[in-house]
Amino acid sequence: MNLFDTMGIFFEIINAIIPLAIGVGVLYFLWGASKYITASDSDGQLEARGMIVNGILILFVMVSVWGLVNLIVVSLGIGPTALPYQSINVGSGTGSSFGTRIFCWGRGC
Repeated sequence: MNLFDTMGIFFEIINAIIPLAIGVGVLYFLWGASKYITASDSDGQLEARGMIVNGILILFVMVSVWGLVNLIVVSLGIGPTALPYQSINVGSGTGSSFGTRIFCWGRGC
């Protein structure tokens, strides 16, 4: 196992964790929004506003980290750079030249 294999495993783990962290950020933001709506005094609204701002910051940081990880993976060529792409032409079955073009990524298309 060389350095690129180790980095690939590390980046795969990060790519698996970041969507969970984004979900936590969205839940935190929504929790702050619900507290803001239901707050009866200005102190409660101020606390909820802080939760909303922190939720937005969490989302920004997580999406930025995800983008940087994917940029590094693609730049170094240690992960999949793109999914295989196939274009399938599906006719209408009545002999006309009009049909539907289906785009398929990945295996099993």
